[in-house]
Amino acid sequence: MRHPLAIALCLAIGAGRRSAQSGEWLLTPSRAGKIVVGMTVDALYSAYGRENVTLVALFPEGMFTPAVQVFVPSEPGAPIAIANINQVCGQFRVTGISIVSPRLRTRDGLGVGSTVAEVRRRQPTAKLNREEGPSLIVEKLQMTFAIADATFADSTRVLRVWAWAPLPDSLTRCRR
Repeated sequence: MRHPLAIALCLAIGAGRRSAQSGEWLLTPSRAGKIVVGMTVDALYSAYGRENVTLVALFPEGMFTPAVQVFVPSEPGAPIAIANINQVCGQFRVTGISIVSPRLRTRDGLGVGSTVAEVRRRQPTAKLNREEGPSLIVEKLQMTFAIADATFADSTRVLRVWAWAPLPDSLTRCRR
């Protein structure tokens, strides 16, 4: 009789973990956990705490781009994501998210650490891309999965995910 009770308890604990991860660690085209495309940097500070958000300078294609690295206490030393920021409607806002933590996952379980085979199996429309480094582009998800190996071997792992949803319509037309 102990075994059915133990199994039920394990299933209940596991279900709780999945539902907690689905919110706080969910990866969508416009969201990585609590980071949302269009949110202000001040809102990002409120969501994660100023001590966990660091301003950095990126230079993609040689051009300066401001960004913030977002850390969480449970993963010290490495950011969970890097959010590009730009001034939109008079405030600095998140305009794109680069995910670097394996904890952030899509609803179907894809993220940093997934293999090329997993991405292609779960997203059959994924396009192989060699521009700016090897990656798989999944237009349906509005995400690019960067990998290290340009051979696109099934066992190659995702190193970074770029979520590239556009800004919300309410922010594309500033009211003056």
